[in-house]
Amino acid sequence: KKTDETIIEGRQALARAQKRSMNMRFSKKVSGRSSEDVTGSVVRKGAVKKGRLAGRSLTIASSSALKLRPGEVVLTFDDGPHARNTPKILASLARHGVKGTFFMTGRMAAANPSLARRVAASGHTIASHTWNHANLRNGSVAAAMRNIRRGKTALDRAVGSGRVSRLFRFPYLAESAALRAALRRDGLINVGVTIDSKDYFKSSPFAVRKRTMAKLRKRGKGVVLFHDIHAR
Repeated sequence: KKTDETIIEGRQALARAQKRSMNMRFSKKVSGRSSEDVTGSVVRKGAVKKGRLAGRSLTIASSSALKLRPGEVVLTFDDGPHARNTPKILASLARHGVKGTFFMTGRMAAANPSLARRVAASGHTIASHTWNHANLRNGSVAAAMRNIRRGKTALDRAVGSGRVSRLFRFPYLAESAALRAALRRDGLINVGVTIDSKDYFKSSPFAVRKRTMAKLRKRGKGVVLFHDIHAR
């Protein structure tokens, strides 16, 4: 039985692009389990035709199935949508012909529902990030799950039923074995981070880019954390 599916598609980008970018969309049934609609922007090192980007779609049903090839990078954006910053990010991604995954809090989506819908309509993946970005390790598992469910419900209301993936990221990356188990029981897929841009530091956009690219070159691939609540 087929357990995953890969689709390659070409995308236009700026002529000065020196890397290859890819989409990752998880949207099928896998081994009888629900998989997730996830779009991530992936950058691949190596020789590519100038001015061209390529897209790759995958199907997964668990976080462990997110396997990146050497040189691939998934772009993720947390804590939004933000009325001022998120549209700028959408414009930049569109210019480069790539997609991202937006881990939205329920509270921000409820405050900016039209923007949340715009992110989804642009082909990006909507993922949940709790209701209010609480550190879930500071309370009980039951309280954490109430917060997670409230956030997911708010996203469903803002974006529309069936348009929110079952991907989830813990705020502050604060998780535990008990929290991960409860998340799995709710059918959600935990997506971690391997490259932290640290764009929450008071540093210039140039410094954020330099720091992120240095980590990427060292690791060779990864899931990159950005925040659309920060102007950097």
